Amino acid sequence: MWIKKALNSQFLHRLCLVFTLAGSVTWIAAWVAGENGRVWGFTQTRLYLDTICFLLIALGLRLGCLMHHWEERLGVRPNPYGYTVNPPIDKATLPPLG
Repeated sequence: MWIKKALNSQFLHRLCLVFTLAGSVTWIAAWVAGENGRVWGFTQTRLYLDTICFLLIALGLRLGCLMHHWEERLGVRPNPYGYTVNPPIDKATLPPLG
């Protein structure tokens, strides 16, 4: 059951940031490579295709992050934030400040 505790919205958010960063780096590398050049042994076309893949994965992770966040907020999933839920699930509340 460790996977349910590890796979939460915080983890998905951080993983999304990693893939977004990888996509940004490959996009810059493709721009630096130029039309006939290479960066790290990859052509410009390959780097642009890698950028698209990284950003699509990041988008999917972001959607998963939003879904997990709302499920954690409603009490459907265990959450790392400390939200409290009153018996009807539609009355999810945040803990008091302080």
